Amino acid sequence: MADEKGLYANIHAKQARVAAGDIDPATGKPEKMRKKGQKGAPSSTDFKDSAKTVKKAEGGHINQHKRMAMGEDIL
Repeated sequence: MADEKGLYANIHAKQARVAAGDIDPATGKPEKMRKKGQKGAPSSTDFKDSAKTVKKAEGGHINQHKRMAMGEDIL
């Protein structure tokens, strides 16, 4: 059951909930971001797959974070 908005939209929504101090209904504790490698956290494959479906921003440029996720060396 994939969300239509995508991986980055889900991450930003979670970051907003964490910053707001929302309570996780499953545990009753404040929400927090999962650490890399934890069960349920996005894998590197998820980020690479997400980068394949990236839409170009206005002006025809892909933002820096998404370019890095696609493996491009931008530095």
